Order: sequence, then C-alpha cells, then structure tokens
Amino acid sequence: MRILKILGLIALAVAGVFLVVVLTILPASRRSGGVEGTLPPLKSVSKTIAANAWYLKMIDSKTGWAMAAAGYVLRTDDGGNTWMDVTPPGLKEAIGAPANTPGEFRPGYFFLDANHAWMVASPFQKDVPATVLGTANGGRSWFLSSAHITGMAYNVTFVNPETGWILAHKGVAAGSEMVALARTQNGGQSWSVLSGGDPESNTVPMGGHKNGLTFLDASKGWLSGFAPYSGKAFLYQSTNGGATWKDTALPAPASFFPDAMFSTMPPVFFGAKDGVLPAIFNQNKQIIIFYATHDGGATWTPGAPVESRLAFSFADMNNGFTLDTSATLLNRTTDGGKTWQQVTPNVSLKGITQLQFISDKVGWATGGGAIVKTTDGGATWTKLAP
Repeated sequence: MRILKILGLIALAVAGVFLVVVLTILPASRRSGGVEGTLPPLKSVSKTIAANAWYLKMIDSKTGWAMAAAGYVLRTDDGGNTWMDVTPPGLKEAIGAPANTPGEFRPGYFFLDANHAWMVASPFQKDVPATVLGTANGGRSWFLSSAHITGMAYNVTFVNPETGWILAHKGVAAGSEMVALARTQNGGQSWSVLSGGDPESNTVPMGGHKNGLTFLDASKGWLSGFAPYSGKAFLYQSTNGGATWKDTALPAPASFFPDAMFSTMPPVFFGAKDGVLPAIFNQNKQIIIFYATHDGGATWTPGAPVESRLAFSFADMNNGFTLDTSATLLNRTTDGGKTWQQVTPNVSLKGITQLQFISDKVGWATGGGAIVKTTDGGATWTKLAP
C-alpha cells in the first residue's frame, strides 16, 4: 500500500512537471483561453489607382503613404513601385457619404512615420462631430474616435505618436473665419476641445482665413492663412499647446510693395531650431518667398522670391525644390531659399500638383494621373504609375 502511495506521488509530480512544461511552451493566448490571431496580408492596388494619388508622404527611400482618388489610402514599402490598400473601413461612410458616392472626397490626414497615421472625416450633416481614424501599425488596423468638434476638419497634425491637434473650419464671412480646435495627448483615442468655434468658447482669432496648422513640439505651434490687410501676413503663434494664440510679425520683404497682401502656409521644421515658412504673393504672377528661422520660430528672415506653383518641397533646411508656373522647369535651392537655380527635367511636368523630396537627389512628384520619381535632383524622371 505504501508503495502504491509513493508511485502515486511520483505520477503526480511527473504530471505537474509536464503541465508546467506545456504551459511554458504554449503561447500566451492559448494559456488564457483565447485564440492568437493574425491580421490579413495587405492587398496591392493597380497602378491606375496609384496614379490617381493627389498627395504623397515618403518617410524614407522605401516607405511612404498616399491619398488617392475615390477615397483610397495607400502605402508603399518599395519606393513607390507597388502600393497596398490600407484604407480605413468605413472612411466614406464616416463623412456621411454612401459607399458608392462618385467623385473625390478628401478627409483630413497626417502621416507621422512608417507606423502612425490619422484620418479625420467631417460629416456632411451639420453639428455632427468629426470622426478620427488612427493606426499605429502601418495601416493594418485602425481605431475609431470622436474629436468632439464640428465643422470641416481638414487640418490635422501630430508632433509624436501621442500629441496632436485638429483644426475644423466653421464658416467664413467678411474677411474672417471661425474655427474649432481640439487636442489629443493619447494618440487620438480621446480629444479635448481647446476652442469650440463659437463666440462663447473661441480662443482662436476670428480675423483672416485659416489654411493650416503645425506644431514644433507639444507647446509651440503656428496657425497660417490669409488676411485682407495690406503689408501684413496672417501668422499666429501659440506657446501653450494651442490654448491661446498671439499675432506674429512677418512683414513683406523690402523688394515688394509695402502694402502687398500675401498669405502664409504652415512652416516645416528640421529639428528644434531650423525651419522654413512659405509665403505666397500674387502680383501679376504667383511668387513664393520662403522665410527661414534658426531659433525655433522666434524670428523669420525672407529668402529670394521665386516664381512657382504651389508644388514645392524641402528635403532639409538647405535643399528645396519648386515647380515653376509653366511646369516646364524646376527651381532648386541649396542654401535654404536665399538663391535659386533652374533645372530642366527630361519630361514634361504639366499636371503635377505635388513634389516630395527626401534628399537633395531623391524625390517624387504626383498629379495629372501619374507618379514619377527622380534620383538625380530633378533632371531625370522615371514613371512609376500608371
């Protein structure tokens, strides 16, 4: 009898060891009773769909994002040769349009890096809050949240995977525009309203028409646009994360009439100190002047005027490119916009609406039903799509 008890204890011990071994080998999902799932592989789209991209954001020489006609959100991992469909499910429905709505619609968007991106869909219906869709895995899955502000939320920007802002346009009248502003500090999962876009809760100046928003860090940001005031640009700065805003002096360059009217676009920064800010002047022809800062936006110095379309890109603080108004020449700077040289491309760039350079050599252009790429600073272009 004693022998049987001993054998029984030995059997229990062996079984216990076996159970520990099994629990150690099995994946965590099996231990908890769940099923370990995998996301389905991304599907590539035709070059025809990719060719209708109207916005590109290349993170590096291989990885990039695109917004395309018919509501597509695309991603490439081979420099633009092939594109995958990473469109958030229900994006069209989120703006109140049926799934078969013809033509284009353009939600707000921001691509931070290879993994993080956000879409902001503004419903057609009045007083319905904007819907936010975000991804942290390169578009393989998306989460859904509400920004708690109404209006056309075209402008969204982030400074890191956690901190971002949405600007919603509420309506214009007599040289002014009411906007709403919301901020997130948890990657877009939830939002707090900084300015409701009404007289009672408005903290953003009503004067002028706003066209863009950018932040350098969690505190310092700029609001750009146009105001019908002679000799003065529309540019406001916040130093407290968008809670309040103050006017920033940006006088017209001496080479222009002192009463010239011009608009600004959001500045682009390359590190904590250096950045460029585009200013657009329309005097018989469209002129762009890139203001430069080397002190984190405390002061701005105008560069040389260049005749250009609104297709331009700076790869870094020194190297920038613009497409001239005839679309037959590229303008190139290697000193941050102080001087410009012309580059004659090997193909016509008519129809191009956007340039995207990641270095002084490598860049992409899209528009007119095509995506093209250069690896020699804009002299030679190769068609990637269609």
